[in-house]
Amino acid sequence: MPSGSLYGTYELYDTLTKNLCRIIFKKVTDGSLRFMLCSLSLDFIPKHVHVDAIKIISKPEEFIKTQKMVVWDIESNDWRSFYKYSVISVNISVPDDAEKEKKKNEKEKEEENNESE
Repeated sequence: MPSGSLYGTYELYDTLTKNLCRIIFKKVTDGSLRFMLCSLSLDFIPKHVHVDAIKIISKPEEFIKTQKMVVWDIESNDWRSFYKYSVISVNISVPDDAEKEKKKNEKEKEEENNESE
């Protein structure tokens, strides 16, 4: 996958909505490099934040207008953001990582269902 500077904003948004991605970008605050495993796919976002996720995912025009990408950080288990212009590389995560995350989220969903019964 091309680096972030060569990758269009909509293409980046589209890739994130369908995949688990490893992104490297420069932090705006101090210029340090940040490595993030993230996604906008509901397959990788915990169910308890799906309402927020759907609000974010349903507004691609915001990504294009502001160039600010709001994503679910898998490792921090929270929302994070970065600017498209600060992206150094975007790589779709290998299927093994994706499967682990899907299984983790499925287990979390099962636990939530068991708690609510």
